[in-house]
Amino acid sequence: MRWIINLVFLFCSLYTGAQNRTVNLDSVRVEGEKKGVESFAIEDSKIAISKGAAIPQLLTNHSSVYIKNFGPGTLSTINLRGASSSQTKVFWNGVEMNNPLSGQVDLSLIPVFMIDQLSISNNGDLDGSFGGDLNLTLNKRFRASRGIVSVGWGSFGQRNAMLGLNHRFKQTRVLFRTYLRKSDNDFTYTNTGVQGKPRERMTNAGFQQKGFYFGLLRSLNHQQIEFDLWQQQYERSLPTIMSYQGLGRDEFQSDFDTRFNLRHRFYFSRFKNEISLNVSILENNYRLSNKLNNTEWVPFVNSLSKGRSINFSNQLSWQGKGFSTFIQPNLKWENGNYIQFLNRSQNEVQRTIAGVKGGLVVEVNKTASLTLRSNLRWVDFDESWISGSLDFTKAFSGLDWNLAISRNVRIPTLNDINWYPGGNIKLLPEEAQGVQSKLSNSGSKWAWSGLLYFRNVKNWIQWKPSEFGYWRPENLARVLSFGAETELKFKATFTPSFTYQPTVNIGLNRSFEVEGTNRSQLMYMPVWVVNHWQKFIVNNIEFALGLNLVSERNTQTQGRVGISSKLPTYSLLNAELSKKLNIKKQNLSVGITLNNLLNQSYQNVLWRPMPGFNFLVNLNLTF
Repeated sequence: MRWIINLVFLFCSLYTGAQNRTVNLDSVRVEGEKKGVESFAIEDSKIAISKGAAIPQLLTNHSSVYIKNFGPGTLSTINLRGASSSQTKVFWNGVEMNNPLSGQVDLSLIPVFMIDQLSISNNGDLDGSFGGDLNLTLNKRFRASRGIVSVGWGSFGQRNAMLGLNHRFKQTRVLFRTYLRKSDNDFTYTNTGVQGKPRERMTNAGFQQKGFYFGLLRSLNHQQIEFDLWQQQYERSLPTIMSYQGLGRDEFQSDFDTRFNLRHRFYFSRFKNEISLNVSILENNYRLSNKLNNTEWVPFVNSLSKGRSINFSNQLSWQGKGFSTFIQPNLKWENGNYIQFLNRSQNEVQRTIAGVKGGLVVEVNKTASLTLRSNLRWVDFDESWISGSLDFTKAFSGLDWNLAISRNVRIPTLNDINWYPGGNIKLLPEEAQGVQSKLSNSGSKWAWSGLLYFRNVKNWIQWKPSEFGYWRPENLARVLSFGAETELKFKATFTPSFTYQPTVNIGLNRSFEVEGTNRSQLMYMPVWVVNHWQKFIVNNIEFALGLNLVSERNTQTQGRVGISSKLPTYSLLNAELSKKLNIKKQNLSVGITLNNLLNQSYQNVLWRPMPGFNFLVNLNLTF
């Protein structure tokens, strides 16, 4: 037991040693109602083998979701069913992770070690999530106390060390997580941005992430108390783009995030009341210096952006005979503080969003149900917006069918309105009307699902290059998105020691601005993504081979066609190998991830190279 205690203090010292200031808790947010029918989930075994990675790598390898990735460890955002990253909500244990400033989530900030399950819902949250929600869960309802130590190393200086402890006594469950991830990211690439396309080595691209989490779940008589505290620091150097021709450039970004969540649930017969308080403070420091000559560097940007949000909600629900209903008033405060150190300027903005959500689920019969949801919001107790959805679910002849019709509104973010330079105070909220239908079927050895969707978005917010040389958000009058998704899983057991499991995920999307005759696909939205895995299990050894295909993507806004207007289609071949061992009643698992086996040269974002062949080895000890 002494070695476990020593490890706890070792990991704590790794994290606290990196802190250089005191942070006061100040902001977060949670939703109480069901987010929608689950349409996709990544298997627990795939999550386990990826504990040393971040969420973007997990989603890229095991789904047809497209991740707009600026490079390993840098900004990574999700595009889901034709919806932008700001139009997609990300929830962790029910807490909204979207930044109150940008409205999006940098998924590279979330290590896989901090989740046990990952799923994507059919229908998005009515707070402006158009394509669905990404739901991340760290399980608190474990049955027995346990611990996990995870260490890993890989290509380009990748290293990670993680510790997790779950302890249960009587009706109380306590969780502790701490982690350290770092990488030099010094991979070689083909520089297509300069003449001759030379091979070069990536520099100034390393990152380091440190964090800890403490959680508690306490069950009492008809009551439950839940507590979360998650704090982390993420420092990264940002490499120059391929086409940069200056003497030198030094970019650095540091993120310091604190999230706090407190919930109280009260159950009595058919009645349930849940009170939630969520607080978060997200700090981002960005520095940019340009090289003037061989010895002199000139600071160009040194800024600090602080995003804070505080959300309070109280959900009351009632389970009747053949129906259930809920009502949830909530109040959210958002604050943005923009500090420019070089010219000593500061701009602070804030707003209050009050709302009332409601829902009703009616059992039409034993095989069918109808769900109504609504959300009424007021911004600064002045402007009001209403969203709503109608879902019908029916089971027949072994099939499950879901039809959803919705109207959703997304309010412009603080950055959309106030960013300097480029904010646009005249932006209108995005208004989306959509319909989608899902059909699924499954047997003991197989499962299939198919999804169709259509969405009409009015006042779509798009950041574009302006005549002044910087980017500025504008409203596109109308954007249409439609597409399809399908997933097929199969399992064949030939002998007790040999199992074969293929999986196929395909996503198709067409998203374009309805203006004139040139209806080009929106920027960085692929028309199709295919993900296919072949998994073999032999004598408790798992081997999987995966193929990820992504179509070409537009890199310019409509009407700006040039030599770099499109990124070509790319394909990646990946592999995973894992083995579980029992050593003196301790469970040891070894996982090896091999990415880009064919060493393909490709870009996910224009002039931002991605690594060729790379690997990550992870050892997980559960005790």
